[in-house]
Amino acid sequence: MDSFLQDLRYSLRKLVRAPAFTIVAVFTLALAIGATTAVFSLVDGVLLKSLPFRDPDRLVRVQSLNGQTPSSVSQPDFLDYRAQSHTVSPMAAFAMASANLTAAGAEPMRVQLARVGAVWFDLLGVRPQLGRAFRDDEEKAGAARVAVLSQSIWRSRFGGDPKVLGTSIDIDGKPVTVVGVAPPRWNYPEEADLWMPLVFEGWEAQPDNRGGHWLRLVGRLAPHVAVEQAGRELAKIADGLAKQY
Repeated sequence: MDSFLQDLRYSLRKLVRAPAFTIVAVFTLALAIGATTAVFSLVDGVLLKSLPFRDPDRLVRVQSLNGQTPSSVSQPDFLDYRAQSHTVSPMAAFAMASANLTAAGAEPMRVQLARVGAVWFDLLGVRPQLGRAFRDDEEKAGAARVAVLSQSIWRSRFGGDPKVLGTSIDIDGKPVTVVGVAPPRWNYPEEADLWMPLVFEGWEAQPDNRGGHWLRLVGRLAPHVAVEQAGRELAKIADGLAKQY
């Protein structure tokens, strides 16, 4: 619920700043899953349309509903949606966390870390201003830890120095290599200070943890696919998962 309210507040701020962008831009499709009380929804949100993404009208938020309460998605369900969906592709998960950032011997600072799928920047159609985005193998367990910095952190913490690329910073006491800097006036999720690949390890990788809803999903509609068509397909997948598990 917190993530939904966070997105709603962000959307309303965007509407205030851009009054020509009306509430008509919000489209929600909810479909019942079998005889259960769960509902699957695919949301084409204001927060996505109002940001500088490539073809923002093709971007969708995917979430589950328990009764009337919006909910995030479990890791096993996300992997199944991503593997089985042909109408929403690519699809990526993300999760926010607070972390301690230490660099160049300075005092640690608290930052908002966005853990995102390796395809994140490509999915949104955004290129880093400096360096590169993530590679597919960097979201695998045991991969080298890398990060893309936001403009604000790059300028405030590193003085806008392009030589930050390739340097090592500490995130929660672990070394991380800076591989990119996001472009100006771009942040998604809005509160992110930096991004790292979403690597599933430990309890996060448990295949039977379908009750642990902690991921938010963003996807891109496949070519020539309407949002209603995608909603029907994803609801069918969700129905199959509900019957299987």
